[in-house]
Amino acid sequence: MSSVAEMSALVHEAADHSSPSGNWKDRVQAAARVLRMPFGRAKRHYYQEVRRVDAEEMDRARREIKRLRDQAELRKNSEHVEWVGRTLAYLETSDPELYRPEIAALERTLHAVGSPGGAMAVSRETSEDEAMK
Repeated sequence: MSSVAEMSALVHEAADHSSPSGNWKDRVQAAARVLRMPFGRAKRHYYQEVRRVDAEEMDRARREIKRLRDQAELRKNSEHVEWVGRTLAYLETSDPELYRPEIAALERTLHAVGSPGGAMAVSRETSEDEAMK
């Protein structure tokens, strides 16, 4: 993939993560804000109208997209943990004796995961630290 095509894809992904609407102008403005570049430059990347991409610009875009992806993953994991917690509460109130094995399994899952971002955040930091070695 060329650097121009990659940068356009990164600008589109930044817009996907941060735009409040589907309007192209809002999407470009959100991507420009996230990627810390002028609106005009972001628009040219969005529509693949640029001829070259600076290395610093590409590095910054990759870093910011990684940050956005990580935030989205943590949000998703947090939602899953909350769902498991709600399911556990429902099972405990509906019929604790009937659902005892399911309740025990969910309690083990919640204990293993910990608080939203707890165990998952630790494992991510550990894997990034190991990758740096």
